Amino acid sequence: KLDVRNRKREALPAGSEWKQPKYDAAYEYQQMSDDEDAYGEDGNLLPDVYTSCAPGSRSEIVTQMFKEIDQQKDPRPSGQFIKRVQGEVKEEQGPPATKTLKGRARRWMVDSTWLLNHPDFDTERVVADNGKLWGDETNPEELEERSAHVAAEKKRRASGVSGGGESSKKKKAKKGQGKKKPTQQAPSNDNNSDINN
Repeated sequence: KLDVRNRKREALPAGSEWKQPKYDAAYEYQQMSDDEDAYGEDGNLLPDVYTSCAPGSRSEIVTQMFKEIDQQKDPRPSGQFIKRVQGEVKEEQGPPATKTLKGRARRWMVDSTWLLNHPDFDTERVVADNGKLWGDETNPEELEERSAHVAAEKKRRASGVSGGGESSKKKKAKKGQGKKKPTQQAPSNDNNSDINN
């Protein structure tokens, strides 16, 4: 599905709104709607047919963009055609959480009312800011880089690594070492002392 949409998007006229880089974040496989098995009126499974169910969190702008893209002719159709029919919207389904920024939903991609009613999805791992192309002062990539730097610094401090490379555990171990009690030495024999040599 993503490959087809990418091909159709590339084939749009040069001045098309949907070719602008500000919309690139929507073209990731994590943001594609789920494909489910399709069944006929008799209840039998339809071969080579899938039902696409969009998430309820999807914004109107994404819905409209994908609708117009899907209506375009595929400039390089693959040998295996997969028919998809539009299914019911999954009202409670939101954008997926991602470990990295790539594939993560942006705020313009999520319906604001839906997000307000589902605050559990309004987290850094699920929804990222839009970025400068949408009028923000910074790009989410910059914020992620700063967060990674802060996390690395906290990890370094937690491990106790100092500028000299010695861990705090070793330092504590050294501090914890008490003074050794002096060992009692046998009285020296004057005849064997260095003075007499």
